[in-house]
Amino acid sequence: MDSDTPRKRRRVDPENGEDEDDKAGSAQEEKPIVRDEEYYKDNGDCVIRVRNVLFKIHRHLLDRDASAFSNMFSLPQGTEGTQGATDDDPLVLYDDADDFRALCWIIYALPTVYLQQSEVAEANLKNLVALYLISQKYHFEAHEKYARKLLSKHCSTLACTILRCDMNKYYLFSCPETRLASLLRIATLTDEPVKEYEKTLSSSIQDVWTSRLTNCNQSAAFAIGVGSELGLRKFVAGLYYLEMTRMKADHLSGSIAYSHPTNDLTLKQNFVLFKGSWSLHCYWLEMYRKSQLFKTFDCDHGCSHAYKESWRQIMVLQPTKTFDPVNRLGLLVNFLDLYATKGSGEDQFCCASQTLKDMQEALVCSFAEHFLGPEVSDQTPEA
Repeated sequence: MDSDTPRKRRRVDPENGEDEDDKAGSAQEEKPIVRDEEYYKDNGDCVIRVRNVLFKIHRHLLDRDASAFSNMFSLPQGTEGTQGATDDDPLVLYDDADDFRALCWIIYALPTVYLQQSEVAEANLKNLVALYLISQKYHFEAHEKYARKLLSKHCSTLACTILRCDMNKYYLFSCPETRLASLLRIATLTDEPVKEYEKTLSSSIQDVWTSRLTNCNQSAAFAIGVGSELGLRKFVAGLYYLEMTRMKADHLSGSIAYSHPTNDLTLKQNFVLFKGSWSLHCYWLEMYRKSQLFKTFDCDHGCSHAYKESWRQIMVLQPTKTFDPVNRLGLLVNFLDLYATKGSGEDQFCCASQTLKDMQEALVCSFAEHFLGPEVSDQTPEA
């Protein structure tokens, strides 16, 4: 080969790091080439091979929106004819066939299909995820914005309504985590500013991923690694907190000592986990100490006594095998509300109750400092 000839950059699959040329070649050697059942159209004029699947669609549908295909089609053709005109000489793409099928799905979609995507219960989330990823790759700007808006909306809805029985119903709760990772990477890099009351797609994906992990027994190790790679401190810290709440305190047999909890985190991740746990235990004991030593409130609503008593009950009478200070602060508020129903007046214990709610909110906001330390501009979260 001529040393002056530039080498073609090898494509790498963003989901698992495999070389796409090698992976595609081995897959196509093993599987016979087949025509797609739905998107090999007899009257199409552009043949595209994706892995071992042939698509035959209408070139003008790909030649829109200043897409990468538009540039591809404008290149001078050789003397042997236009590439993509026949099955024997197709355009070759190194994508997943399902992803390209999602692109075909939307460019041939009827108005009713577009309408169905507006409601999470009817939306084809698998296709929307694939559409977003492939539209971003090939610069279909209109389709990318369409998929981004719907995914952001549906992720926010699902993160707030997830139940155990829903885990297999919605694609985002059952898809491979590598799919969520690809979504999060692209969304984090390409998110645009949104209105104050809206969420970016990246934030919505973080919410749904956290909800998914919260409602199953799956390790957060992979998600922590992805979040650390992208510098998402709040997301990463929340996942460490989730892992901490799963750590059960069990006695060693025949001993007053406790066993070391097991998990699937890496050694480095476990160090961060225990560092944050120690910090939160220190915080919790200090809050309890202050509640018992000082008259916290000067109001006439009985707040100081109720505040001290509720802390005593939660520390002494409500032992648990796991450590979850956010949940315990919520229980403290519930205790005060229970006491208030036995008293007179709507303002009873209002100062104590509001203080606990403020503490709970501040604690959640401080997760990153507990687990990851102070934020440094050029530092990414520890994995």
